[in-house]
Amino acid sequence: MRDICLSLLNERGLVIIEWVRYVEDSKVRWKEGKKRRFFSKAFEHVQHWGFKDVTHMANHLQLYTFVSN
Repeated sequence: MRDICLSLLNERGLVIIEWVRYVEDSKVRWKEGKKRRFFSKAFEHVQHWGFKDVTHMANHLQLYTFVSN
């Protein structure tokens, strides 16, 4: 099973970079650590790319008095 998962990882897996925090000259800095590969449980094939004809949230918020213009 491990060999099957490894063979599919490059094609269907996701990669995130784990950042490492360190201090240099009394300043906090970040450097790229290791890359972690994994399969997402919520990842599905995209059936259609496009835009929906819906109004934006900003238009909805203009109806309320607490939003200043």
